[in-house]
Amino acid sequence: MAICRKLLFFLSIVLIFFSISNYANSSKLGEKFKEKKISYLEFILNNLENKVLLKSRALVNAQFVVLRVQYQAVGSQVQFIDKEGQILINITAVMDKIRYKKHKKYKPKLPDCNIVRNLIFFNQHGYGFFQKRNKYLTKEDMKEYFTNNFLNNMYLSENEIEDLINNIKIHVEIISPIEKHNIYCSGNLIQDELK
Repeated sequence: MAICRKLLFFLSIVLIFFSISNYANSSKLGEKFKEKKISYLEFILNNLENKVLLKSRALVNAQFVVLRVQYQAVGSQVQFIDKEGQILINITAVMDKIRYKKHKKYKPKLPDCNIVRNLIFFNQHGYGFFQKRNKYLTKEDMKEYFTNNFLNNMYLSENEIEDLINNIKIHVEIISPIEKHNIYCSGNLIQDELK
């Protein structure tokens, strides 16, 4: 019994020693990361990328009633172009291969490209049933929705928000399963239609 007590006491001391040394290491780790600083621009870019990624997932979900092109994957990349002083957001949407290669031979059009941008950034199609632009998504609506949903909790002034919105450029590429049917459009974030 005395040997068991001594062994138990020894194991307790060893466990306490390891927990203290792990706590000391975690404190050092915390200090190392406190020393690292990121710029506010990096914070904004990271925040935009996370929100674009989150919002683009909605495009991949299949619709019960098909009102737009169906996509099997949507990817995005957010980067700062220092030379131009602009934020560039690239979005690549891959059309559903099974649906559009075997069953429906559909060639994507410019409104499809704009619908991808509109759904990700403004949560609206912006187009009617026959792919005609509707009046329900104005520049003011775009600016308000983007500000409230992408720039919230960033503590930016009105001038900073305006400058940021005016310097975001969007590139959308829709990749079709049929060769030579890919479409590409680009423009400023809140322009009526990307070209």
